[in-house]
Amino acid sequence: SHDAGERARFAALRQELRALARERGPEVRGADADPRAIRTAEANAKRAGSHARFRAAPLAALRLAPGRHHLVANPPYGMRLEDEAFW
Repeated sequence: SHDAGERARFAALRQELRALARERGPEVRGADADPRAIRTAEANAKRAGSHARFRAAPLAALRLAPGRHHLVANPPYGMRLEDEAFW
């Protein structure tokens, strides 16, 4: 059981984190094997006021922290996510 002081500190921290999330938006990361696509994505994100971060890397290099995530993919024409060659 937590005492009233701990609960108040936790509530204040939760409120601060929610405010930060509203200010910055969700954490968004992107990757592409083509550095030109990364430059384009960075320019578009900047114009949109996004704090998204990008890196040139193949999908196989993607590493996510534990938790729930959304993955949006645009595989090359004719490839399917189920294909071994994609990974």
